[in-house]
Amino acid sequence: MPEGAARHLLKVLRRGDGDAVVLFDGQGHVAEGVLCDVVGMQGNVTLGPPREDRSAEPPCALHLGLPLLRGERLDVALQKACELGVTEITLLQTERTEVKFETGPRGARRLAHAEGVLIHAAQQSGRTVVPALHPPVALAAFSEQRSEPLKLVLDPEGAPLDRATLGTPVPEEIVLLTGPEGGLSERECGALSGQGFHRWRLGNRILRAETAPLAALATLATLLGDF
Repeated sequence: MPEGAARHLLKVLRRGDGDAVVLFDGQGHVAEGVLCDVVGMQGNVTLGPPREDRSAEPPCALHLGLPLLRGERLDVALQKACELGVTEITLLQTERTEVKFETGPRGARRLAHAEGVLIHAAQQSGRTVVPALHPPVALAAFSEQRSEPLKLVLDPEGAPLDRATLGTPVPEEIVLLTGPEGGLSERECGALSGQGFHRWRLGNRILRAETAPLAALATLATLLGDF
């Protein structure tokens, strides 16, 4: 197992020889096993045959377009998005995005850290599929490529979302865009509307950039029958 996973299992959870464990590959497969030969932070796992288990996965593919957020706010948004069933995440640069994403080794480290957040969230929530994470792209480039049957963007000036808007049967794929600190500009919202995005007004209050996607995903889960 990776060092981080082994440390969590042996030090945090205090598992030892003979304890049962369940491992997952992040692609929807699990295998039951037994710990053995544990010495310090090392040991072996005797594994049984793998099996497919997607019981904790959402009823449709959920692609989240998430603008870059500052520090721990991004970690929180990624963690909770995974717990709420997102299957794919693309980080976005928008007109009002103030966080800069550096390329090169530093950018690679930031992406690796974000992927680790998603892995830990999947472990905690019992998911067997880790959401795919894509590096930052411009909002316009991202939105132009979207072909999902249902496209949503959070907008305080938009309209509510109900079960009828989702359609029948439930779409197999949904994309959800949320705004950065300060929100998306009117120009951006107008362009997205022209590309077929439903401008979704989520309640009567303005939510923080790390709160809005979580509230939207929880609402979607309820409408989709996932809660």
